[in-house]
Amino acid sequence: MQFEQSRRQFLRQCRIGALPIPLAISACAGPTSQCDASSWEIARLEAGKFFDCYHISVLSDVADLIIESPEKPNASEAQVVSGIDDMIGDWAGPALKVRLARLPNYLDIYALSSAGEMYPFLPQDRRRRVLAGFDAAAFADRQTDASIAYREFKSLMLRFYLSSADANRDYVRVPGGYYGDLSDSEYNALLRERAERFTG
Repeated sequence: MQFEQSRRQFLRQCRIGALPIPLAISACAGPTSQCDASSWEIARLEAGKFFDCYHISVLSDVADLIIESPEKPNASEAQVVSGIDDMIGDWAGPALKVRLARLPNYLDIYALSSAGEMYPFLPQDRRRRVLAGFDAAAFADRQTDASIAYREFKSLMLRFYLSSADANRDYVRVPGGYYGDLSDSEYNALLRERAERFTG
C-alpha cells in the first residue's frame, strides 16, 4: 500500500504537542511506513515475513537498547526480533498483530513529543532517553494501546532472548525429535517402532 505523504509528514499532522500523549497515540496510528533510511541513526534492516523494514529496524534497535550487556550478545545477535517476526504471522491473533504493527508509530509519536524528532532520526543517547521515558509511561498507565503493545513486545522479546542459545549459558536443547503432524499410518509405525524398543 502506498501513501502520498511520508511518515514524518503524517505524524507531524497529528499536532501531538496539543494533545496528551495517550490521546495523540490513539488518534494517530500511522500508515504503512516507507523505508528511506538515508538520514536514520539506526541500522536499516530488511523486511521480514510480518514486519516491514521500518518496523523491524526500529524494533531491533529498541531490543538492543533494552538488552545491553557487555558479557552477552545483544538482541540483534541473538536474532530476537527476526524470531518474533518469523513466529507472529502464524501464531499471533489479529489484535496482537495490530498492536505490534503500531508500536513503532507509537514510539515515533512519543519521540516527536519528547525529543522533537522521530525515533530513527535521533542519536543513540537521545533514543535511550526517549525509550526510558516511553518505558516508564507504558508501565505507569497500563490502559493505553501504546502501553499494551510495548509491554507485549517487551515480554516476547525477553522470552525469545532468554531462551536463545546465543544469550542463555544454560541453554539445553529439548531431547528427542519433533514429528509435527503425522498421518495415521506414520503414527502407528512410530508406535510400533517404540514398542519394539521396549519389548525386543
